[in-house]
Amino acid sequence: MLGGTPLNIWALTMADQTLLSALAPFSIIFTLVLGRFMLKEEILLKHYISCFFMSVGSILALIFASKHSETLKIQEIQSRILSTISIITTTTNIILLTLLLLLSFKIIRDIKVASKSFTDTQMNQCLLKDNYLQSIQRSDFTRDSETLRVTVEISEFQEETQGQFFCNPHWLKLAVFAFPWFSGFMSGMTSLFAKCTIMTFSHLKDNSSSALTFIIPILLLVTAIGEIVSLNLGFKYFDTAIVVPIFKASIVFHNTMCGGLLLQEFFNYNNLNIMMYIVGITICIIGILIMLLGKDSSKPLQKKLKIAGQEVNQTLLEEE
Repeated sequence: MLGGTPLNIWALTMADQTLLSALAPFSIIFTLVLGRFMLKEEILLKHYISCFFMSVGSILALIFASKHSETLKIQEIQSRILSTISIITTTTNIILLTLLLLLSFKIIRDIKVASKSFTDTQMNQCLLKDNYLQSIQRSDFTRDSETLRVTVEISEFQEETQGQFFCNPHWLKLAVFAFPWFSGFMSGMTSLFAKCTIMTFSHLKDNSSSALTFIIPILLLVTAIGEIVSLNLGFKYFDTAIVVPIFKASIVFHNTMCGGLLLQEFFNYNNLNIMMYIVGITICIIGILIMLLGKDSSKPLQKKLKIAGQEVNQTLLEEE
């Protein structure tokens, strides 16, 4: 990480953000390869398919991406990031993603309460990382003459769930998308402001009279913090195996958006190049999201809880 950040900053001085966005999926491929040969991690069929899609998409996007990098003055930066299309795109994303985050907090809160009455099937569908805690809280182990009976206080649950709208665990699929996708948006904006900061400070004498020269680094700091906070919230509530692919797909998408639309790098493309570049980036994103397919067989905490529960049942029955 200490070496990667300076390299990323250096890369922003050498190439357009759209070009670097097309290179991003290769970091995932290298991570899988290193994990396989150095850490002896298992690579599934979906990982091979994902790498194929990412490779094809990245190569296609690189072929049609612009290799020309511009160094803009502060007046040009201001005219581009404050253009109508930039303001509309940024405002729309901020409003929609903020609403999605607020909705996600509501969903998580409701599911935590509703999980006290979930069946085993619903608990398995629950994506929350700490749902095993709720399964303990919702059950009271009592002895019966022959079997162990799990009792749930229905009346108390009904009082707690009044006003809870999102009681189906399937709503968590929306929440698990929100945090890493918002973090990817913040990552795209961070790269945008980092590139703008580099360009403005490279000609600081000419740009020092503009307030935007000093506002952009502040926005860079804000978006960087927003990226870290929102990503950590995703890790707090959900498994890393789900959060990371969505985050990586969001990085590719939003770096393309920020570079292509906000910095208007697409203006250097012809219609064919734009179309084929977007096709390549779309293939990359599909390839990354393929990693989410299939059931995750590694849920050690839930397995440990289930085994622990069975052991408790067996012990109590033997005592009877």
